[in-house]
Amino acid sequence: MQHDLATINNKITYEQHSIVALTATPTMGLVGSCILSVTDGERVCKFCYGEDDQGGRWLRPCMCSGSLKWVHLSCFDRWMEKAPAQQQIQCQTCRYVYVKTWVLKPFSEWCRPAIKLSAWECIEIFLDTYSTYKFLRGFLLMLDGQRSIVVQCLHFLFWRVFIATDRRLAYYTSLGRQLLSSIFEISVKDFVSEKEGSSELSTPFGSSTSVNMSAV
Repeated sequence: MQHDLATINNKITYEQHSIVALTATPTMGLVGSCILSVTDGERVCKFCYGEDDQGGRWLRPCMCSGSLKWVHLSCFDRWMEKAPAQQQIQCQTCRYVYVKTWVLKPFSEWCRPAIKLSAWECIEIFLDTYSTYKFLRGFLLMLDGQRSIVVQCLHFLFWRVFIATDRRLAYYTSLGRQLLSSIFEISVKDFVSEKEGSSELSTPFGSSTSVNMSAV
C-alpha cells in the first residue's frame, strides 16, 4: 500500500512539473495559447512560435490578441500560399476580414498567372458556366413571357443550392484574385484598432506584406 501511495505521489509531482514547464515555455504559440501569457511588449509568431523578429518584419493581420496577435511576414506569406480560399479572406479565429491593398505592377513585371487546374476542376468550371448560362437564359425567357415565374424560381433555387454555393463562390473569388495577381501587387495591411491607432501607425515593426496568390 505504501509503495502504491509513493508511486501516485511521484506521478502527481511529475505532472505538476510538466505543467510548470509548459507554462514557462515561451514559444508554445497556438498550442499553449490557453496557458501562455504574452505581455504587450513580447511578440511570438502564431505560426512558427518563434520570437526572432527576422529583421523587424512583423505583421498583425487581424484582431487576435495575446499569443495569436503577431506573425512573421515570411510565415504569413507561406501560409497564404497554402490556405483554403476562405482563410485567405478572413481570420478563422476572430472572423476579421483582412484589409488588402491592390497596386498595379509595372508593365515589365506582368506575368502569366500560375494557375494549375486539374481535369476535374476544369469539368466543374464548365458545368458551372453552362448551368449559369441556362439560368440567365431562362430569366430572359421569363421576361419575354415564354417561361413562368414559378419555373424560373425553381430553377433559381436549384442553381443557388447546387451551383452557386458558398464554397464555389469562395473558390471563384480566390481564382479571380490569382488572375489579378499577375498584374497587381496584393498586400495585407496591419490591423489598427481605434484605441491603438496613433501608436500602431508609428511602430517600426508592423508593415504590409505582399501576398503570393500562386496556389489555390
